[in-house]
Amino acid sequence: MQTSNQPRPRLIVSNRLEALVEQLCAILEAPLSSPMAEETIVVQSQGMAHWLSMQLARRLGICANVRFPFPNALVEELFRKVMPGIPESSPFEPGVMTWRIMKVLGGFVNAPGVDSLKAYLGRGDDPLKALQLADRIADTFDQYLLFRPEMMLAWEAGDEAHWQAELWRRIRADAPPVHRAALAKRFFEAIHALPEPPPGFPERVAVFGISALPPFHLHVLRAAARWTELNVFLLNPSREFWGDVVSEREAGRLSRRSARPVEHLHLEGGNSLLASMGTLGRDFLDLLQEQDLEETACFEPEHPSTLLGRVQGDILALREGFGEVDAAGRPVKRQVVAGDDSIQIHACHGPLREMEVLHDVLLDLFERDPRLAPSDVLVMAPDIEAYAPYIRAVFDQPDEGASPKIPFSIADQGLRREGRLVEPFLAILALAGGRFRAGEVLEVLECPAVLAAFDFEEGDLGLIRRWVRESGVRWGIDGENRREKGLPAFPENTWQSGLERLLLGYAMPGQGEALFEGILPYDELEGSEAAVLGSLAEFLDRLFGHARGLGRPRPLEDWSRDLGLLLDTLFRPSPEDETEMTVIREALHRFSSDAGLAGFEDEVDVRTIRWVLARSFGRQGFGYGFMSGGVTFCAMLPMRSVPFKVICLTGLDHDAFPRSLRPPGFDLMAARPRRGDRSRRNDDRYLFLETLLSARRNLILTYVGRSARDNSPIPPSVLVMELLDYLETHFEPSSAQPPRGPEAAQAGGAEGEGAARMTDLCLTTHHLQAFHPEYFTNEGRLFSYGAAQAAAARRLQEDRRPPGAFITGPLLDEAGAVAREWTIEELKAFVVNPARFLLQRRLDLVLEEPETPLEDRELFELGGLERYQLRMDILSAREAGRDPARVYSAARAAGRLPHGPMGRAFFEAVEGEAAAFWEKTGPYLAGGPSPPLDVDLFLGGCRLTGRLGAVYPQGLVHYRAARLKARDRLRLWIEHLAWHSLAEADPPKPSVLAALEKRNKALVWTGRSYTPPEDASELLAKLLAWLQRGLERPLPFFPESSMAFAEGVLKRGDRPEAALERARRQWEEDAFSKGECSDPYFDLCFGSGDPLDEAFEDLAVDLCGPLLEHEEVLS
Repeated sequence: MQTSNQPRPRLIVSNRLEALVEQLCAILEAPLSSPMAEETIVVQSQGMAHWLSMQLARRLGICANVRFPFPNALVEELFRKVMPGIPESSPFEPGVMTWRIMKVLGGFVNAPGVDSLKAYLGRGDDPLKALQLADRIADTFDQYLLFRPEMMLAWEAGDEAHWQAELWRRIRADAPPVHRAALAKRFFEAIHALPEPPPGFPERVAVFGISALPPFHLHVLRAAARWTELNVFLLNPSREFWGDVVSEREAGRLSRRSARPVEHLHLEGGNSLLASMGTLGRDFLDLLQEQDLEETACFEPEHPSTLLGRVQGDILALREGFGEVDAAGRPVKRQVVAGDDSIQIHACHGPLREMEVLHDVLLDLFERDPRLAPSDVLVMAPDIEAYAPYIRAVFDQPDEGASPKIPFSIADQGLRREGRLVEPFLAILALAGGRFRAGEVLEVLECPAVLAAFDFEEGDLGLIRRWVRESGVRWGIDGENRREKGLPAFPENTWQSGLERLLLGYAMPGQGEALFEGILPYDELEGSEAAVLGSLAEFLDRLFGHARGLGRPRPLEDWSRDLGLLLDTLFRPSPEDETEMTVIREALHRFSSDAGLAGFEDEVDVRTIRWVLARSFGRQGFGYGFMSGGVTFCAMLPMRSVPFKVICLTGLDHDAFPRSLRPPGFDLMAARPRRGDRSRRNDDRYLFLETLLSARRNLILTYVGRSARDNSPIPPSVLVMELLDYLETHFEPSSAQPPRGPEAAQAGGAEGEGAARMTDLCLTTHHLQAFHPEYFTNEGRLFSYGAAQAAAARRLQEDRRPPGAFITGPLLDEAGAVAREWTIEELKAFVVNPARFLLQRRLDLVLEEPETPLEDRELFELGGLERYQLRMDILSAREAGRDPARVYSAARAAGRLPHGPMGRAFFEAVEGEAAAFWEKTGPYLAGGPSPPLDVDLFLGGCRLTGRLGAVYPQGLVHYRAARLKARDRLRLWIEHLAWHSLAEADPPKPSVLAALEKRNKALVWTGRSYTPPEDASELLAKLLAWLQRGLERPLPFFPESSMAFAEGVLKRGDRPEAALERARRQWEEDAFSKGECSDPYFDLCFGSGDPLDEAFEDLAVDLCGPLLEHEEVLS
């Protein structure tokens, strides 16, 4: 049994955590009263707990029966041991207090003196805005309870009458006094009155490696030391007393306050880095020394063999360099050996380049020191989630042909970044009350757990996306859903309309026109796709059922239940997703239980719930990845001063670090700060200092120091600048150093000859591209291990030659791959794009066009393509003798027209265009088409087969209600030759092509007539011969460009140069048209040079000449 004669609490300080661990081991070797008693070691992060447990196991042989609570958890435990009646859940926890404030806020803002809150909330009908305000107030009150407990107790007693005090009294009135301030007051009274320690009170408590604690925690721990052995292990940067040192900024502030020069204040300067960055540690050390602790110092000696060791030694000894000046009054500088790379600073052009440079630097360190392991390296970033994609892109590269892989792990990512379920879950909540856009709904379906719940295969997504696009789905569940938005209840382009088209298309054909109960069947469904369609219908039914229900406000308890049901019906998590699913369900239970404890029973909407969950998931993670065997990437968190041989800080940009957190305008602590208050900027400054002290071999700093747009310099973080200034002031290289990088950097900001010499030693300015040749010359300080980058650099150093053609010689027909039998359709496909025909036929190379995103905007007008398709549908109906009104009904049912009268007006306009076209074209189609003619010809050693289906009594007729294209003329010409090769036309008849052309900014009818050639078979055989040649090498034939050249030479009588200029206008891209050069097949085969050469001219005349010879323009 312990007595109150506990030893005096101890404060053990050192400049090295390893020395503190040795002291801790010595204390732990003294056993507790019972073998079953747990050792209690208070830490501030899981990373520190993990590192410390491994250190204890290494030194003691085992680390067992040791727990590592955080400070808040230990304080709460001590309170419960001394005051057993404390409820398990406190109504003053921030999560609960938020809902308690939310409960009273509506009535409170109408009270006098709260005009600022009332102005912020406006009409007060937005629960989300009210909850966000309540959350900020709750967080602020929680900080008050921790850092200003006496103020909160005074408010309870009736002091002060401002709105914060009034609100606190209101939420305090209906809850027992179990908040931190009241519990601490009761704890201090109770523990001093106890004759013996309460049951289960920890016998020994060690506080290890915590850089700062609020006075609240210190007072509780000091009071607990009456019945427990208390040992505080603190990392102290300096063995000298440094409580009075001030930075230049603080000195200036004191000078302004006192209206006296700085030199008259006799302030302690000490080490400038410690003075500037050590404010947090200095204040905490002062608070500890006020607690009457027995101090033990175990500082380790300096290690001045490297630049890093010398800087650490300066801080340890509280000195500013040598402390001597030369005759000119400048500090005497110490020499640094030329090869010292213990402090490295790298200026890059972006986060990706930072990771590429870091990868090479680490490989260099591993190569030079085989004993250095990846687990000896820690990399921290201010925003690890922003850097995570770049880390994976560089460090998780494939094995083949890449530089050596470095094992790594990424810690501290939020659940929204790491998980696979959270984002789809939040996306479903975002659908409620939204427009249910096609893309948004399919994004939910892309979640693997959702696919599994409805038995989809991953390959089904492409098919479903095509269905959605072609069935006309844009947005909205159905017409009623649109009515709820205050819009007309048109069903077209809704999910219901699209699904009905798909289901009916499976049951019956529609032929693009036949409606059933106002629904146009979708004709592109195959029987084998029925299972996918059924699953899609089930998915949409469940999703929209839940989404409609989510639009109704309800109490938080009902939200928890209903969202749990949503998870059950829409998700089927895999075993690796179960942890994430558990976290989601815990979040649902948490906000429900918090609201229940707060007595909040009001209804809230889905926007509010989504915000609550998104905030919760953003603060949570899986907790994986810290010190898991490879290089550890993690966030820059306070009190993570774990020693590593190599520590890297990345992302140290001028606007990213130190970070700032603006407090709310009503924060009284920010208005009247005290020593011991937390400051994000001071936290980050001390974190940088601790990192500087924790690196045992190398400190590597990277930042975005050059603009990727214009290469202009960008300054680093002010902390990097301060470090560079310190190095410039107190050190110099022992010999001249070549600049690190393409040019000498000026980040240090010093002036004069030699001012940048230490900068040249430590700072490397990198090139924009990792394949710059300078990285592979072995002459400067730039280097790279990238095999692919080295190959690219070698190519850059070779003689620059224009890239060669994709196919440089004839493709041999060794396996008989070139056929001798062709169809008319194949011949037409060859003539309109010989390059595509070659690549697809001989190389099986299909250049996919990028998939266009799903359209989810309202259709308000018809584009050129849509108008053309409607014109052709109307013309087809006229030709078949059908009523064009059926085309309107089908187009409206398919969602191809704007809704309502606007759609009717657009259709009537297009119908007028089609009527004008029909007036000119109809006479050529009189009598209707003849039965299709079968073609089977043997020409020049090739066989040509096919069918001609557009033969009318007046001849072969093609029409296209769009601008006349060369490819249309070529297609008709091939059928014209085949028709007359059959000798079926008796007497021979011309063929006609009807189209449109632009005249005076308007599209008007135009036609082309082709007279019967006497040598049709010979001309067709010639085309087949060109086809055979076109399967050996790309032919420079481009329909529009070639036709423009041939027309210029043969029809207009232009000189070849003028005709070539006309062709070039068709080939090249301009502001109004893409040009044929943008065709991916033409670009691949001919993009390396100018294809409009002599061969192009000869081929254009050879292929287009006969066509033009027999072509006549119809008026």
